[in-house]
Amino acid sequence: MTDPSLSFTIFQRHPQRAQALASGDLIDVTAIAREDTFAWPTAITRRACDAAIALQRVESEPVIVQDNADRIRQLLRIAHDEILKRSALDRTRLEFTVPVEKRATTLILVSTTDNDGNPALTIGVPEEFRLPDPGTEHP
Repeated sequence: MTDPSLSFTIFQRHPQRAQALASGDLIDVTAIAREDTFAWPTAITRRACDAAIALQRVESEPVIVQDNADRIRQLLRIAHDEILKRSALDRTRLEFTVPVEKRATTLILVSTTDNDGNPALTIGVPEEFRLPDPGTEHP
């Protein structure tokens, strides 16, 4: 049976996870994730990284800029804590929010598979995890 998560718009451009990683549309954060949150290979989409990891400097206000690895760890811990609050059946697609400066950014974590069919996690913005409309062509 085909993994339904592969129909998400993020995977329409790159049917293979390896292609998305090679193109830079997915950023591999597995090493950081394995430090203390997730054992499965984990990737963050470029759009999610831009929205939640790459902090913008605000000239009019003092902003403490975190190292990207620390910011990724924080994001992964928030996702992990949200997973622990859910039942096992409610863990394949998880919406959660992360603080970014003075606002909250909504992200989605989905349980997918890698190119070999092994479990993998992908984090992105909600628009990337909408199922395409039936009959709609995607690039």
